Amino acid sequence: MSQPIKAVSFDLWDTLVDDDSDEAKRRARGLRSKPDERRHLLFQALNRQRSISEESVNAAFDATDAAFNEAWKGHSITWTVTDRMARAMADLDRTLPDEDLAKLVDDLSRMEVDIPPDPIDGVIDAL
Repeated sequence: MSQPIKAVSFDLWDTLVDDDSDEAKRRARGLRSKPDERRHLLFQALNRQRSISEESVNAAFDATDAAFNEAWKGHSITWTVTDRMARAMADLDRTLPDEDLAKLVDDLSRMEVDIPPDPIDGVIDAL
């Protein structure tokens, strides 16, 4: 006897939604690109605690992005936003108080909600 389907999962990014389609919306509003804004938000959070250069934050974020992409593409492992920020801050030998880290993670996570990407053409009808 076959088992009934209990769940269906979908690959969201670039399967159901066009990941970078929100970049034009961001530009139209005079906002930074998502990668630039992510780095800026981390810089601001760390700089409020103790002075740090944007260049060092950008370098740590670049290294974290490279490691994340290796984990994702090479091993199908997705790090949480908290994990990614912890890694970048470890590279900088910095930490944030829990409430500041929680705000940073929320701000980074909201980027995809506040200005959502567009659905892939035809996906709404297909679903």
